[in-house]
This record gives sequence, C-alpha cells and structure tokens, in this order.
Amino acid sequence: MNRLRLLGLLLVFLASHLLVLEARPLYKDEALYAQTVDELIRSPTLLPTYFGEAFSWKPMLLFYAYSPAVFLLRALPMPIEFAYRLPSVLFGFLAVLLIYGISRLLKLSEDASLLAAAIYAASNLAAIVDTAMLIDPLLQFLILAGVYSYMRARSDARWLAPAFLLGALAFLAKTYASIYLPLLAVLLLFFTDRKKLAKPAFLLSLSGVVFGALLYSLAFAATGNSRLLLSEYAFDAGRFPPFSAELLSKIVIGGLQLAFFLIPWLCFALYAIARTDFRKGASLFLAYWLLLILIPLATAYIYFWYFLPVLPPLALFAARGFAPDGKLDKPTLAMFAAMLLISLFLLPYLKISDPAGDMKELGIYLSGKERTLIIADYSPTILFYKFHGEAQPLFNSTRVVFCTNSSAIGGPELHSIAYDNAMPSNSSYSFQSLNDLYATRDAVVDGPALTWEYVALDAELYDRDPSLFAGFTVAYRTQGLKYAVLKRNS
Repeated sequence: MNRLRLLGLLLVFLASHLLVLEARPLYKDEALYAQTVDELIRSPTLLPTYFGEAFSWKPMLLFYAYSPAVFLLRALPMPIEFAYRLPSVLFGFLAVLLIYGISRLLKLSEDASLLAAAIYAASNLAAIVDTAMLIDPLLQFLILAGVYSYMRARSDARWLAPAFLLGALAFLAKTYASIYLPLLAVLLLFFTDRKKLAKPAFLLSLSGVVFGALLYSLAFAATGNSRLLLSEYAFDAGRFPPFSAELLSKIVIGGLQLAFFLIPWLCFALYAIARTDFRKGASLFLAYWLLLILIPLATAYIYFWYFLPVLPPLALFAARGFAPDGKLDKPTLAMFAAMLLISLFLLPYLKISDPAGDMKELGIYLSGKERTLIIADYSPTILFYKFHGEAQPLFNSTRVVFCTNSSAIGGPELHSIAYDNAMPSNSSYSFQSLNDLYATRDAVVDGPALTWEYVALDAELYDRDPSLFAGFTVAYRTQGLKYAVLKRNS
C-alpha cells in the first residue's frame, strides 16, 4: 500500500471515529475497567484488582495493555476520558490495516482490498466500539492478527509461532471469545489448503488458546485465588442460553440491531453474497466466517459490540458489491463517498448514550471526602470519578449500597442503612446480588462502621421523606437533580 492510499484510509477512519470520540463520562464497563487500570498503575500486581480485591470477571490483558498508555496519555492536556479510550482507537486502526492485509492474502486486488479496509473503517459498528474503553477492539486486533498469521503460515510455517502466541493472548483478553481464532484457522485451511490440517505444527498452534487458559489459571493459583477462578468458569458456563422462544427473540433483535449498525454497507454485502461463486475456497472461507455470526446472535442481545468479530467478512463482501471487477474507478469512489456520508449522518443516532453526567458530577464532588456513604442505583461511574481524584483512594472510609431499584428501599430501612451501617434486607436489590453482571461478588466498597460525614443518595430517596435525615442538611445537588449530598450538622 503506498503512502497516498494509506493516508486516504486513515482519513476515512478518522472521519468516522472522531465523530464519536467524545469526553462523555466513562460509563458502566468503561468505568469498571478504568478503575482497575488506575489501581494497576498505582500498585502493579499479577492479578488486576477492583477496590483492592482480585477478580475473575475479566482477564488481565486489557489492563496490562492499557495501563502504560493511560499513564502517559492522562498527563497530556486533554479530557481524562480520552486517555482511557485512545488505546482502543489505536487497536481499531491496526485492525483496519489487517483487513487490508487479509484481503490481499485472499487474492483480492489492491483496489478491492483498500475498499474492504475502508468499508470496515467507515462502518458505524467499528467506529462506536473502537471509541469506547472495551475489550473488543483489543480482541479484534488479536483475532485478525492471528488469521493473518495463519494465512501466511500456508507458505511459511514459521508464522505458526505468532499464531500460537496470539491465540494465548486472545484468551487472556476475553477467555471464551478467543474460540474465534482456532475456529477461523480450521475453516481457512479446510477451504484453502486442506492437506495442512493434519500437520502436527498446525495442530500444536491451535493449542495457543489452551496455553493462554493454563497461564491464566496458574496466575490465580500462584496468588491463592484458584477457587475464585473455578467459580467464575462454572458461573459463565451456566450462562450459555438454552434453545427457547426467548433465545429466538434475542436472535431476531440482535440481527435487526446489527443491520441498523451496518447501514448502508450491508446492502452491498448482501448483493455480493447473492452473486458470489461459492465453489472457490476463499469465498467459502468468508461465508463460514460470516456464519459464526450465530455466536453473537445467541449471546449479544443488546451488546452490539459482540458482533465485531464477524464484521471483516461483511466488509470484504461489501467491497465485492461495490467493485465487482476489483477496480476503484471514479463511479465507485463517488458511490463510496455517498455511502460514507449516509453512514456519518446516522452515526450520531447510534452512539452510546450519555446518562452518566450526574454520576460523574457526584463522583467529582465526593472526591477527597472521608466518611462517605453512597446509596444509589448501580453506577461504577460514581466510584471511578471519586477515587480517581484521590491521591490515595479512600476505600476504607467509603461505603456503597448499590440498588437495582432504589425506590424499593423503605423509610425505616433507609434510616438503618444511614445510621446503623445496615445492609438492605432484600438481597434482590443489594449490590452483592448482581452476580450476573460482575462476578467479583465482594467488590463492594464497604468500609467499617462509621459515623458518616456525608451521605450521597438518589434525590428521590431523600425528597420522599427528608425527616429521615434530621441530623443532616443538603450540601449539594447535581445539575440534573438526580443526586443529593447530605452533610452531617456540626
């Protein structure tokens, strides 16, 4: 690829990605990961921690990979959120370059390969996922780098070594999702070079994922946390959905969601699929890669980023739809520019919503304040912004009671939580019951029994009966009026 084409690809990537790279507050998973990165920067450990506790709900590679970059980036004069999201953008662009390389190895022309990479870069799915602090951009890079290595290994077996390593790293990035790489490796050779399937070196390379699982298990064993890991494996295994009407509805919803994220590129991909001669090995490989969409369809539901691993074959098919002859002539470029404008027009309507403004504001206000009690709906955003601004996080003088429905807490119970350090009696809305989301189980900020100087809570809880907090006065309300902060009277 010459410099001019690389520049054009970069401009397409930036056009789509900069439109949604914002300083919106870190939200849900992003805030969880950012808190863990902060702790790893402050105190490097073999196993990442969340409020000082080792956890098993996500492997360590994301935190190892992002921590050095975040450490450097957050010293620059830019919104703090950018420091945590820019590494994802980098992995996203590396994935675009790998799409070009994979296309060339699949015997697409240089023009068609460039177009496939540009379509991938311009897709709203890639743009939104690549500008969030999620594991998936890193995982996508590892999977595509692994596929590229297996393609090169067909003519040079030495490429099986990096393929093995990338399989291990993929497991350390997102455990079960690493299965994409060995599946794609087998499909690639089955349809393009079947004789190499039984080669011992190839079979050994497939065990990279198993090697990653072994390393992960040894890390927990070395720190005395094996039971935590085993319980997490058992918990995750039980989450695979059985075949049911509910599963079918999720598949339909997931399919419609994916189609919406891929407007207008999906139309060209479907057109190319209808015209493709599937007697050719490369086309069959892409078709079966696309069939792996069944995995995210069965598991994603509203988590659209799960579809990222099946975006590459869609981009390659869409490139064939744009330029059946494999040439980037002026009409093709004009059509691509028009479709890019349509995609960019839709992008703001698809971006991750920002309900976390009050959460960030509350966290910043509470930063540095000791003897603090927080009673609110579940929000790792509050905790990240509180502890991020503290030179030494005040974990031991902060207590959090997160609820899935704060209105379910009655007056007497709310009083006992605030004054007697009690936990909610109904476990259905206490933080510890959110096992299906965050398997740290005990990673609630729960300090010793203290006389609280500050009580931060959903404003609805306070306004329902201010007399419950007769010893406090309202010191602060967030701009969106979602939260109130009470300060103990002198």
